[in-house]
Amino acid sequence: MSEAGRSARRKFLRALAGVPAALGCLAGEASAAKEIPRRVLGRTGLSCTILGFGAAWLGIYKSEEPAIELARRALELGVNFFDTARDYGVSEERLGKALEGKRKNVVLMTKVLGRSREEAEKELETSLRMLRTDYLDVWQIHSVKVQQDLEQIFGPNGSMEAALAAQKAGKVRFIGVTGHKDPETNLKALSYYDFDTMQMPLNVVDLFYRSFEKTVLPELVKRRTGVLAMKSMAGGWMLQKAVARAREALPYVWSLPMHVLISGVQTLEQLEENARLAREFKPMREKEKATLLERVRPMAGVQTEYYKLKPDGSL
Repeated sequence: MSEAGRSARRKFLRALAGVPAALGCLAGEASAAKEIPRRVLGRTGLSCTILGFGAAWLGIYKSEEPAIELARRALELGVNFFDTARDYGVSEERLGKALEGKRKNVVLMTKVLGRSREEAEKELETSLRMLRTDYLDVWQIHSVKVQQDLEQIFGPNGSMEAALAAQKAGKVRFIGVTGHKDPETNLKALSYYDFDTMQMPLNVVDLFYRSFEKTVLPELVKRRTGVLAMKSMAGGWMLQKAVARAREALPYVWSLPMHVLISGVQTLEQLEENARLAREFKPMREKEKATLLERVRPMAGVQTEYYKLKPDGSL
């Protein structure tokens, strides 16, 4: 082969060697461009990503900058549902800064813990100020545990009066409730008011102990209530106890008739992984679910779901 021929061949081989890398880049861009699936949040009509950003950790970070960066990264990854609460420390304030200028692009939810109308009204005004907005998409009555909570919330001058007044005034679009202690209490809450949303534990071990999936979920589906899943990794205990990994646990929850899985993440790596799992989600087959449930069954109960009522009914 002539020198000219060898030179041309070397150029061709170098160009060819770059093809896999180029194809890899294109594949990466295509993967990143794939959006997180959305579902309509029950009868609210709100279009929400199946992965929601749980902002509790924003209030735990010692410094503000990484907390704000975490929330902004969720936005960049395509998450449009953001969840916080008045009692999450400085979470609302930091989330408000992170979402500034993006309010119309997100579904924003916070929660109220005060049980009286006066307490709830004060919390709402603080929440709106901290979140830098004049309205909430969803305002939830936070952490309903026992019958006494419901009696206070729905009693004279209870926090439900504040919620209804705020909705009438246009400060709150939809009213929800949260509870992770007892499915029977969550079910009882629906007899007091037909809430627009309910946030509750849904995960791979829930079925075997005080199950929200078994007891509450069918009623929410019947009512077309927006279903918000929390504790999908049992507050992190699934990883600590090696019960299940995120790539198994999250798709299980998304395969249920629910709408948004709210995940509280501590790191950018966890956030990136959850977003990837959401983008790649495919409903689990029944055989897959059965195999997973059989494997995790020995770890069910308060040893993993520490946030539920104890077997004796104590908190």
